[in-house]
Amino acid sequence: MDLCLPAIFALFLWEAIQRGRFRGFRWIPLVAAASDYAENLAITALLLRYPDRLPAVVLLSSAVTLAKHAGYLLSVLLAAAGYLGKDPNRGRLRTNANNC
Repeated sequence: MDLCLPAIFALFLWEAIQRGRFRGFRWIPLVAAASDYAENLAITALLLRYPDRLPAVVLLSSAVTLAKHAGYLLSVLLAAAGYLGKDPNRGRLRTNANNC
């Protein structure tokens, strides 16, 4: 489950940001997903080495967890703001009222 969801979230948020005003920031969900995978690896290392204490891995795990949450939150906000701030006429065919 935790192997598929980061990729699904990243692809969904990539596409959502792509469709809005903030296309230049569509890489942020990829960073969030990479942080999610890094968090999984760090926690797996901690579990495999239990009862040994690995303070550097704990610190790394904490940092990538913060990066993951910040990345996903920022991605959702960019997608929502991009959608709400989108030009409603963009992408529509223009029709001329005189061509009836």
